[in-house]
Amino acid sequence: MYTTSKARHAIHAAGLAANQFDLTSAADIRTAVRPAQQAALAVKTTSESTNWRTGCFTGMTIAIFQNWLYEQNRDWHFTDQTIAVLWCLEFPDARCDYAERHRYVASTRTEYNAGRHQSAPPATPSIAYDRNGRPVLGAVRRAPTTTPKSKPRQIHQNDTGIAPDAQSVIMPSNSSVPKQTTEPAAAVLKMEHFESLRAKINQRLEEIGTRHAHRQIREFPWLYGALGQVPCDVMFVCENPSLGGVEKADAKTISGGVPGIEDQWAGGIRSNCIKRFRPILCELGLKTTEPLRPEGWRCYITNVIKEADVVRDFNARDKEMIAGEWADVLDWELREVSPSILFTVGGSATKLIRSLQSRKLIPPIPTHSVIHYSAYKSDDEVKERMLAEISTGLSRLH
Repeated sequence: MYTTSKARHAIHAAGLAANQFDLTSAADIRTAVRPAQQAALAVKTTSESTNWRTGCFTGMTIAIFQNWLYEQNRDWHFTDQTIAVLWCLEFPDARCDYAERHRYVASTRTEYNAGRHQSAPPATPSIAYDRNGRPVLGAVRRAPTTTPKSKPRQIHQNDTGIAPDAQSVIMPSNSSVPKQTTEPAAAVLKMEHFESLRAKINQRLEEIGTRHAHRQIREFPWLYGALGQVPCDVMFVCENPSLGGVEKADAKTISGGVPGIEDQWAGGIRSNCIKRFRPILCELGLKTTEPLRPEGWRCYITNVIKEADVVRDFNARDKEMIAGEWADVLDWELREVSPSILFTVGGSATKLIRSLQSRKLIPPIPTHSVIHYSAYKSDDEVKERMLAEISTGLSRLH
């Protein structure tokens, strides 16, 4: 289904060669790559790789190959360490050191079994095997995959103390723009959600080894990947974090002190988020505190792609392929937040979201495109268009 018979035989031969070794350390795994490669080349000599993200023998991208290998291993019964050798073999230039991080084989299997690794969950969970090909006891781990139960479309009580009768974000009125009639209590962020999200992002950054992964993880721990209310009716989806924007936000914090989660969509008083995006959210009742103040969120903001990159470099990359690598993380967010509507911020984010929806990698939630808050237009023009476009989408919820 995924690859040619010769490529499959080459990977199997490599696994048989590696599985003969005692692979108890990262050094052992690195040593086994060479004999595994020789065994594979004896079957197939033509490389299918077009870049470091596509496999030498199968031509698959990283996540797809990993999923495929879990399925093949139902017949092959290789150990997790042997599978790590095969990851190293297929992606020799990967930014992640699979030998050093061979435990990712187990954690990635858990994500695959839960349907969070660029595919639906398998009908029968994938399991681990020992060197004798026997199932490892306790190896089956499938995280819950149930979709959250439907909720009333109003502000929800959460563990941060928001009252259950707080004013709804989307209020019926004669206007398409929701109006705020009272001053509700500021919504406190549900940090356990964002801690889980950041852990997923950091794991994926290390798995695919992006060029700025180390900086994103180590230098910007406040970069949680999203901001806002959980659960929530309204979700905004941007493209990806700009590395320059992250650096600026790290230096010019909204509080004037140590950077925090709010700085992801802030960046100083002269930033387009502060001048354009946040004021419109306040005007629409999607944020109940002033633009420069934290919290008060009545919407959720995230990115399709979670890795930070230089804009010029990012624009030269295959964005649809990268979005596919991050689709399972976004899918998890969508199930956690349970929005009724998605607003895609900018044309590129719109294209990526529609591509993921058409490929059934994320749910087909109603989607509306809005102008990007950093569009090369005047502040007034951008704000006017954002107000009109978001209002149009919100009116369809009534």
